[in-house]
Amino acid sequence: MIYLWITVGIVIVLIIGVIVIFNSLIRKRNRVKNAWSDIEVQLKRRYDLVPNLVEVVKGYIIGSISVGISRLETGGLGTLFGFGTNYFNYTTGDILEKLWKLSGLGCH
Repeated sequence: MIYLWITVGIVIVLIIGVIVIFNSLIRKRNRVKNAWSDIEVQLKRRYDLVPNLVEVVKGYIIGSISVGISRLETGGLGTLFGFGTNYFNYTTGDILEKLWKLSGLGCH
C-alpha cells in the first residue's frame, strides 16, 4: 500500500513539474513575441520619419542655395565665403541637433 502512495506522489510531482515547465515556456514565447513587436513598432516609426528628415534636409539645402544665389546676385561674394560676415555659421553638430529635434526622437 505504501508503494502505491509513493507512486501516486511521484506521478503528481511529475505532472506538476510538466505543467510548470510548459507554463514557463509559454511565458517566454510571449515575451519574445512582445519584444519582436516592439522592434517592429520602432522600425515603423523610423521608416515613417525618413521622408520628414529628407524634406528637412531638402529645405536646408534649398535655403542655403537660395541665400548663396542672392548673395552672388548682390555682389557680396566676400560675405558668401565668410570674408565679411559669417553667413554660414552652422556647424555639423548644430545641423544634426536641429534634425534630431525636428524628428521627434529627442537629442541623443
